[in-house]
Amino acid sequence: MSDPAWTRLVARSLRPARYEQLRNTILATSFGDSNKDGQPDQFVLAIVTNEEGGAIEGGLFVFRVDDPPVLHLKIVQVIPIDKSFVVKVTQSIKADSNASSEEVDRDDGHFGTKGGMRFYSWIKWYNPTLLHRAHVLDGRTCHNYLRSPHVDPLSTATPGLPGDEKSDSRIIRDNWIRAQMRLRLDQFATRKPLTLRIGTFNVNGRDPSGSLASFVHGEAKVTDPSTLPDVLVFGFQELDLSSQALIYQATTWKEEMWFTAIMDALESASADYVKQLVGMLIIVIIRRTLRPHIGDVSSTSSGQGVMWLGNKGGVAVRFRLYDTIFTFVNSHLAAFDDQVERRNADYLELRRALRLHAPGVVPPPGNLNYRIELPDHDIRVLIAEVAAGEGDFNSILEFDQLTEQRRLGRCFSEFKHGHFEVASGHETAYDTKRRPAWTDRVFYSDTDWLSPKQTSYTCHPDIRISDHKPVTSNFQLEAFSLDPENMSNVLEQVTKPIMSITDVVTEITPILAIEPPQTDLGAILFGIPTIHRKTNFTNPGTIACAFRFIKPSENHPLFPSWLTVTPTSGIILPGESQPISITVDLNRETAAVLNKQNHAGMTCRLTIHVEHGKDYDITVSGVYNKTCFGNSLPWLASLPQAIRKVDTSTILEKHDARAPREVIGLIGWLMTHAVHEENLFLASGDVEEVQMIRHCLDTGDDIPSAGGQTMALSVGQTLIQFLNSLTEPVIPWSFHGFAASVKDRDEAYGPRPPKIDFSSVNPNNIGTLRKLNQVLFPIKYSEKFYKDVLLPEHEDYCLLVYYNDIPVGTICCRIEADPKAPGLSRLYIMTMGVLAPYRSRKVGSKALQHVVDAAVKHNKTINSTPPKDAPPFKRTLDYFYMHVQTSNVEARRFYESNGFSEVGVVEGYYKKLEPHDAWVLEKKVMATEGVDASAVSTT
Repeated sequence: MSDPAWTRLVARSLRPARYEQLRNTILATSFGDSNKDGQPDQFVLAIVTNEEGGAIEGGLFVFRVDDPPVLHLKIVQVIPIDKSFVVKVTQSIKADSNASSEEVDRDDGHFGTKGGMRFYSWIKWYNPTLLHRAHVLDGRTCHNYLRSPHVDPLSTATPGLPGDEKSDSRIIRDNWIRAQMRLRLDQFATRKPLTLRIGTFNVNGRDPSGSLASFVHGEAKVTDPSTLPDVLVFGFQELDLSSQALIYQATTWKEEMWFTAIMDALESASADYVKQLVGMLIIVIIRRTLRPHIGDVSSTSSGQGVMWLGNKGGVAVRFRLYDTIFTFVNSHLAAFDDQVERRNADYLELRRALRLHAPGVVPPPGNLNYRIELPDHDIRVLIAEVAAGEGDFNSILEFDQLTEQRRLGRCFSEFKHGHFEVASGHETAYDTKRRPAWTDRVFYSDTDWLSPKQTSYTCHPDIRISDHKPVTSNFQLEAFSLDPENMSNVLEQVTKPIMSITDVVTEITPILAIEPPQTDLGAILFGIPTIHRKTNFTNPGTIACAFRFIKPSENHPLFPSWLTVTPTSGIILPGESQPISITVDLNRETAAVLNKQNHAGMTCRLTIHVEHGKDYDITVSGVYNKTCFGNSLPWLASLPQAIRKVDTSTILEKHDARAPREVIGLIGWLMTHAVHEENLFLASGDVEEVQMIRHCLDTGDDIPSAGGQTMALSVGQTLIQFLNSLTEPVIPWSFHGFAASVKDRDEAYGPRPPKIDFSSVNPNNIGTLRKLNQVLFPIKYSEKFYKDVLLPEHEDYCLLVYYNDIPVGTICCRIEADPKAPGLSRLYIMTMGVLAPYRSRKVGSKALQHVVDAAVKHNKTINSTPPKDAPPFKRTLDYFYMHVQTSNVEARRFYESNGFSEVGVVEGYYKKLEPHDAWVLEKKVMATEGVDASAVSTT
């Protein structure tokens, strides 16, 4: 009989699985026995199933219950359940008995291959002994084992409260072993040089015509196959724009047509390749001689776009070449200039939906549809200069939507994007009726032991089939062929000195020496090159030492936002040292906060915990020099003097009509001394001069009128740096939509109050709610949530919020029976959030007031004494309530300023977020109360 409590505990034990794609079903029960000392032992038997490659496989897991008070499970043995699996029930045998029992003898080599198919490989990552046996280490398990980092979470620990040291020690040990194995990669792996060509082409529904030679093989000669790439990958978008293709796909003739065109471009060399064709459309063509070394091929796709019919979305293919896993993704994101947030949401949805069974090198080509934020004429001038060899793409990248979104960490931030090349003299052809846009890109990523080298990245304007131009990129890289036996030997050498680290119990306590224990960062200034410091951890003891940095308290981050420390955990062998890097790098958001503080000191204490040992501290300190860089224009305009001459903690932002003195000073200097400088804003100035000018701006000193030959360029560069550092652009984000929509000067300068509208969530717009939730909140909401918001009684309380017809926020409430007052109901605010650029426009305030007014209106229509059996939505609404994470002080202040008050704390409310606790806030439904605060995102 399965025990639900043990089943849940087993599931928690297996969740941070070493084979991360385990999708398991678990049935568990427990039994007791006596150990050799006569003390009671407790075990748990669990049957775990996993679906892989379309087949369901099962395993019998045997756990020992360690330290029963905390119910920690330790895997004792894992046995695959297959045709040869036999269960025999015997009577318990006492130690002094002459009776005997037969045991099932399993050969661990059973995990392997059969008929070319791999099976039960997922079980290997749970068997505590398998990784030390050569015959169970194949290419796939080696690749997974060498990956970094594995995301097994360390337990929550604070000074004096070390957390789960046994589990933490194992995790730190495993990650250290992987790092050491990667350093010794050449001892058990052979490098296999490869060449790769990736292409992306939005064909706009057109059929292939003319030669595709430049796109398919570039400058390589088909008459000399040795010059051709080993692997060719081509992604196509908008292959079929017919309405029938949006509804169903009856044939693959379009795909076959383009595949044939590619093979024709290879001419006689096409015989040297084989293909893998996937979906909508990605084509992988591989040199025939490599075919025996390919395996574990899988693919997946996800449709996005209108009604999720697939006119936008992505398709991915993954395979193993030698013992290296490669993944290729072809994506097509939302179109139109103003749909940046939609493109970001599409990217996040593809990250979630394109699930494959293993990691890999991921170069995602595709029509990403990000645009250039410049007028049509300016873009054409810059493109013409680049094509004529008189400029480069850096001038265009400064206005690239995708570059900005990557900088903000909203999409593709983990990928690399190479330098784009346009050959001098190439004719730049594009649709003269549409604003040019750089929509088609090739991104790539790598691992810490496999780094592709991009050797070319260009477009092919000679191919004019579509309104898009095909883009290609070539790579040189090395795949690895692993020797499992050598890997097993190296693994044993690495693990032998530290195998006891998880069982440190008693006599010898691991110790650590830190030199120096104080780190002086010196003067810190935003925008000045990053500050680096080093400190050394030394193990003067006789046993290995596992360490980790821990939070100063449960509600604080591991490090301040301006500080980066690496590594954050590790193992130090006796007599050896580990250098620790401490880096200060201020972003504009952090600088804006520090500039508003009166004190100049930046000090923090970092705590290091030695597993099964004690805590140690490092003090990091520096002096922050306040600067006019990294602020908003309205706040700077509010300063009565230069920023270093006033107590900035007392300055409140006010929207003054005048510009800040810093802007006036720089522009005035340029108008006086630099009107004849031809290279102004185009060439860089002198670094020391720029620093001197910044000092003048911060202290209020005059900028020298005379200087070197580069002085004008230095002042121009300083102005550009200042504008780039602003927390909000000169034209605020909230005005961008309006600025793009106006037709003339009179409309631009005429009065136009912002329009804030609300729309009840319904089946036609619930997709927008899903996208906003993905962007706004750190958790994924269940399908039950989306069913609840569509209930008729929630029509006035589950809303999309629009700012000038753009969806920018949501508020979703649920009507519940009031457990404290029978006969009454209450409104639970499930979610409320507004996109960051619109939070200063009182969008959230109006949304909250809207549902308050709806509740008041509802109460006026309700009979004062409804029947006892009346459903909750036909009763009087007594109050609103919500949960707010205890770290979200900003949200709490917002709600408290609008009549909410704390009535309690729920511990452990958030299972997957830290901190786990939540405040409970309530507000009575009262007709006379309004709302007057900025909106914040809460869950």
